Amino acid sequence: MNCWDSEMKSSEAKAVISPKEARARYDKAAKEILSLPILCALILKKTMPEIFSGDLEDIAAKFRKSLNGTSRGHCHKLRDQMTEIEKGDMSFDALLLYVCETADPDVLFVDVEVQNSNPGSRSLAGRIFYYIGEMFKSQKNDVSGFKDDEYKDIKPVCAIWIMPHMDHSFVIDCKTVAQMLYNDNERGAGEKLCQSLNDFVRIKIAAVGVNWSESSEEAIQCLGHIFRDSVDPERQIDYLEREGVKMTAQTRSRLDEYNDAQVVWLDPKMKREYDEMMTERDEYKSQLEWVKKNHPEVFEDYSKKKNR
Repeated sequence: MNCWDSEMKSSEAKAVISPKEARARYDKAAKEILSLPILCALILKKTMPEIFSGDLEDIAAKFRKSLNGTSRGHCHKLRDQMTEIEKGDMSFDALLLYVCETADPDVLFVDVEVQNSNPGSRSLAGRIFYYIGEMFKSQKNDVSGFKDDEYKDIKPVCAIWIMPHMDHSFVIDCKTVAQMLYNDNERGAGEKLCQSLNDFVRIKIAAVGVNWSESSEEAIQCLGHIFRDSVDPERQIDYLEREGVKMTAQTRSRLDEYNDAQVVWLDPKMKREYDEMMTERDEYKSQLEWVKKNHPEVFEDYSKKKNR
């Protein structure tokens, strides 16, 4: 084996990672996707349209950081990307917390979570409610939350859980619903309390299944294109652009990193063959673009024959 072969084998071995390393890489890549306000705005718009609607830039402009402290200043609006993952006293593995301005006087604490495995229904339910509890707890003495025992200033919370690698697609909507069982004064304290309890906690769980592309549910389409379209990045980008996402170099880079993180290579040879295939595909696409630009009539004739 010559030096070149040895170097190539060494680089191939580095491309093969353990399942633990693969999960860590995937979690990091998913977190980077959510750290882009414009993509998070699209996710909120499609999963919670009853709260978030309109232009993506307008939705993203309402995001605010939760700052741990009680003195001076207001929450800063997010700019290009999130620079902090931990908010308040919370520190979770794949947590992204936004404080969002809504039409109501209150702001809304939003947790967007990507769950890359299925721990079981009971375990997942427990985890969701634990996180919600921490979201309330973290508001204490936070400039976006409440101070001391001023519980009237506690903000509503919204938890969005994305499960991108399930066998079947589904969407679950869960929220606090208060029911008045007895009331002798329709305008009294009981009615006001009932109204305050309604929708104070909102949970949306969206699972993206194998046949997600056949779903008519907008949330599934959105999450499928973002989190499960690694085999067809062109279709992924086309969808995002149609939905109003400007495909900047940063956005494209984050998507590429996430798409790559979904593939775990157990055999160096398979990794090398895949890279060679993708290089050939890119060269072929580049040649087609050149023909399309310089010889449109030839390209049109080619397209007609291809679609027969």
